[in-house]
Parts: sequence; C-alpha cells; structure tokens
Amino acid sequence: MLRKKNFRKIGILGICLFFSLVGFISLAYASGYDFRAYSVVLTKYVDQEGLVNYNGMSANSTELNVFLIGLENISRKEYENWAIEDKAAFWVNVYNAISIKAVCDNYPINSSIFKFNYPSNSIRQIDGVMDEFELTVVNEKVTLDSIYNGILRKFGDPRIHLAINAASIGHAPLPQRPFSGNKFPEELTRQTLKFLSDETKFKIDREKNVIYLSELFKEFREDFLKSYGQTDQFSHVEEEQERALLNFIKDYVSEEDKIFLLTDQEYEIDYLDFDWSLNEKPGE
Repeated sequence: MLRKKNFRKIGILGICLFFSLVGFISLAYASGYDFRAYSVVLTKYVDQEGLVNYNGMSANSTELNVFLIGLENISRKEYENWAIEDKAAFWVNVYNAISIKAVCDNYPINSSIFKFNYPSNSIRQIDGVMDEFELTVVNEKVTLDSIYNGILRKFGDPRIHLAINAASIGHAPLPQRPFSGNKFPEELTRQTLKFLSDETKFKIDREKNVIYLSELFKEFREDFLKSYGQTDQFSHVEEEQERALLNFIKDYVSEEDKIFLLTDQEYEIDYLDFDWSLNEKPGE
C-alpha cells in the first residue's frame, strides 16, 4: 500500500509538474523574443547618455552578430503567437540593432562629397544603409526602411518614433537595455519624456512666442494626427497637424510648458534641424 500511495503521489505530482511545465512553456512562447544576447551588447557598449562605443564594438562584433543571426531562426508561427506589445518591442530592438550593425560594418565611416548635407560621421554617409543593407528576420529580408515604414508605423503608436535610434544624436538616447513587451508602454513614456526634456528637440522661447520642435515631428506629423488629431484644444493654431503635435506633447512636458502651450495667445511653431551626427561615445 505504501508503494501504491507513493506511486499515486508521484503520479499526481508528475501530472501537476507536467501542466506547470506546459503552462511555463506556453507563457515563455507567448512572451516574445529572448533579448538577453542583445542586452549584453547594450550593457557593454552603451553608456548612460545613450552613446555607443562603436570603436570597441566594431573590433569585437561577435556578440552582436550572434544576436542578429539568431533572428533568422524565428518562425512566422512563433512570431504570430506573440502579443502586440511583444511584436512592437521586438521590431524597435531589431531596428536599433541593425543600425548599430551597419555602423560597425563600416567603421570608421568614410564621408562622401556627394552627401555633404549629412555630418561626416553620419550613418547616412553609408551607401544604401536605409534601403539596401539587408538582414534576415523572421524568415524574410528586411531593411531599416522596410522595418520603419512597413512594420513599425503600422502599430499606430507615434511614440515609437521616439524609441528608435538610427545611430544618431537626433533620435532619443539609445537605452542600455532592450525594450520588452510587458513594459513597452512604460518604456515608450520614458523615451518620450527623455526626448522632450532635451532642448535640441523641444524648447519654448517665451520672449519671441516660438515653440521649437524636432524636425522628426514635422516628418511624421501625419502619424501624430491619426492618434492625437481629435482635440478641441489649440484652436488658435491653424494647422490641424500642428494641433495634433501639441496635443501629444502637452502630456510629456513640465506643467509650466503645458500651461504655455494651452494659452490662447498666438505663437509660432518652428522646427529644429535633425542632427544626423553619429551617437558615438567620445574618446573611445
């Protein structure tokens, strides 16, 4: 009887363990991609200001390459089982990692006289970097352009514009850890706050009544219009796209700035040039 009881206990325990394991596997399967390999890269080569040691990484790019090669093995079926936040976080991470890869493969960057409108160390100096530099992700060839315009913008959250970093100072600082699906909304909020706290991306000149915004907002103002265009505020602003931008920005700036934005007085909106300089850690 003792053996039977033990076997019964073991059997019950085994069944419980089996279903627990199945639940664990299902949870892991549905929780998106494991970015630990990418996390090692960010922790090792990105500082607290979001600047990257491209010199060190280009000399030892094995860790980054291992991570990127792993993206080739993700099946479409696996990807489709992820939550929407996991998919969005995944593609932001992939976009940022491919940008880093493009720089490392071409470091130090050689400038071209034909690209005089970009800084000499800019990622935009690399021929075809946006639409020809291909990697395989989830069994298909992708480029930075195809990810940005064909995937990321379709998620419908314009804050994603402030989460990606195409190896440039003009974007929000590159975080020291990957974005994660279960924290993605909070991480987007954090990135937006960082972006708008930078006077090279947003500032108000109260003496001249001018609001300065990053050129990024101008380029993608239609995306902000879709999400923030329904507002009765800012009626004194003529352009509906600019009303949408202000409607978005007001929730991520100081109370003092918010009060100024909501005032009925006339003010001008001007756009700051986007800085395509490489987000490189100096002296590395």
